[in-house]
Amino acid sequence: MKTKAYTLVEILIVLAIIGVLAAVLFPSLAGARKQAYDTAAESCAQQINLAQDLYRMDYGSYAGSLNDLDPDVVSGCDTSEIIITFDRATTDDYQVTLKHVRGTKTYVLGPSGLR
Repeated sequence: MKTKAYTLVEILIVLAIIGVLAAVLFPSLAGARKQAYDTAAESCAQQINLAQDLYRMDYGSYAGSLNDLDPDVVSGCDTSEIIITFDRATTDDYQVTLKHVRGTKTYVLGPSGLR
């Protein structure tokens, strides 16, 4: 009894189809990854906004640095991956800029939320 084996041409056709599918799929995965990085930065901005509100209720002004904020509230901010810049902080206003090192968007945060 003979066993049926695949020919070299059949194997090459299957590999070519897999290659075409991979070429179509990988760019969309890269876009989804960048969007995930931006979502992480946006989530961090929302956490900082909440922490700033809590800080203002306690001290009467906004915090001037990330270290002044409650670490339990901003624990989800990965500062090794997200660049956080406190531009200004006064009694009535603050501005924080956030950007993920691999993301595409820059977020500007103030007392009213994301700007």
